[in-house]
Amino acid sequence: MEGLLLGLVVAVVVHLIRNHYTKKEQEELVTDAVETGRKELAEKIANRKVREDLSEYDEEAFWEIVDDARKRSGENYKNHLGLLNDRFFKLSSEELIHLDNLLTRLFDERISYELQAATYIIFKAADLHAIYVLMTVFLLRGRVFFNQACLNPNLIIGKEVAEIDGRSIFDLTSDIYLRQTDELIPLPEEKEITFKGEKWTERELPSKFSELWMHFA
Repeated sequence: MEGLLLGLVVAVVVHLIRNHYTKKEQEELVTDAVETGRKELAEKIANRKVREDLSEYDEEAFWEIVDDARKRSGENYKNHLGLLNDRFFKLSSEELIHLDNLLTRLFDERISYELQAATYIIFKAADLHAIYVLMTVFLLRGRVFFNQACLNPNLIIGKEVAEIDGRSIFDLTSDIYLRQTDELIPLPEEKEITFKGEKWTERELPSKFSELWMHFA
């Protein structure tokens, strides 16, 4: 969703750079672009379809795509997402929905309070999107690492996290679907996400997750 609004603003800024405007004129043009973007986004949200197709993309094929991209990316997060973006762009809009369904299951089956704590320690945020970013970091290292690190986030210790840019793999599927169809990806079925494990408090983090705290806090 944010991509649509950001895209409009970026286009206007590029236009301003290439032409001469007073400061006031520039501010007015950017404001108009933001307002236009908000209206378009509001219209897309209002017309967003409910997801009826619950089929999943083939899991084996998905992991093969991830592994192939990892080999060519040098395990750089941005490069890896870029390669996956190029590969996913070849999928049909129907296949993108199937891929999104698969990813939703893979993530929701593994989400836990321990992953939330690790996310908070590493990224200083504990919202669902931030957790999905950390899980994407795990996922990009392959199926085995994804499964193991979701159970033991300490496995991320010693791995490079500086290049992580705040995007999760879900941002790829939604953005590509939007570019292909000019519509938001159909809204998944509403269901409560169940976190595994025990809740934590901020005060408990240094002792309860001591290894992660020592390396990332």
